[in-house]
Amino acid sequence: MAKAKNGLKIFIADDHKIVRDGLKSMLQQDGHTIVGEAADADSTLASFGENKPDVIVLDLNMPGAVGLNVLKKIVEMDHTAKVVIYSLRASNQLIAEAYNSGALAYVTKSSDPEEVLTAVRTVNIRFDPANGQKIAKRYYMPGMEKRLKEMQLSDSRVPDPRKVLDGEELEVFRLLASGMKGADVATTVHKSANTISTYTKNISMKLGIERDQFTTVAIDYMILVPE
Repeated sequence: MAKAKNGLKIFIADDHKIVRDGLKSMLQQDGHTIVGEAADADSTLASFGENKPDVIVLDLNMPGAVGLNVLKKIVEMDHTAKVVIYSLRASNQLIAEAYNSGALAYVTKSSDPEEVLTAVRTVNIRFDPANGQKIAKRYYMPGMEKRLKEMQLSDSRVPDPRKVLDGEELEVFRLLASGMKGADVATTVHKSANTISTYTKNISMKLGIERDQFTTVAIDYMILVPE
């Protein structure tokens, strides 16, 4: 890939230094300038406003980050912010929610690193020949847009547990998803084993999933954050 003609100001937010250093080196070699970096949610939000980057490359799994809260706060701070999500998570539900929350690109960490360069360049193209105005442009990894459209058409997404479960059900769901056995959950929440069994059945029914899918769904919706 040829070097970018016009370098951009990039901000990198990721809690792993090795990832930040790798992105920094790659982006600088492509002609861009790194104007700041952060390793947690609070530092990201504080530094973003100060540095005013052209593009921010944002990880979702950072200390202080819950779900897509950092992305949403960045967009609230600056509705023109160009955010490229760079994450290990690759579920259709999470990716769709990220785009709906204001991200202009979503790149998985398992993909070719050059996807980040392509995403950074693409979301910064902001010219509409129809009216002569500059606009934001989304970037989708190969096959991703098709996956999201198919998901939307099939309407087969698992609903967000936070939106369909009540408080006690959500806590039981979280504990079961973390790997705890029903008896241990019963002890933790001071309920009987039969009550936990009933909760489990209700949770499965409301989410439309089996018990062995709890962990995957909890991680997809970032109710659980993998180590």
